[in-house]
Amino acid sequence: MAARGASDVANGTAMRAEDAGVDAGGAEWIASCDRHGVFVIASGPADARLSARNTHWFCDECRHEAKCAASARTERKRDRQRSDT
Repeated sequence: MAARGASDVANGTAMRAEDAGVDAGGAEWIASCDRHGVFVIASGPADARLSARNTHWFCDECRHEAKCAASARTERKRDRQRSDT
């Protein structure tokens, strides 16, 4: 399951592997994380676009950032709940 708020840190690009100069083992499409230089092979253009919007699926750094953002939101919510009581 995707971490909530992952779109806050997602920053990817869908592209043809050939255009990126990547040998993708015969695959035509890749999705890349623009912030961290990580890429994943995609089955087609729609899959590449979906992965590019969700870089936390394949980029460890983005996954970590998404988890930190979700943890911060949870902590703020707990603080608000504590102050309401």
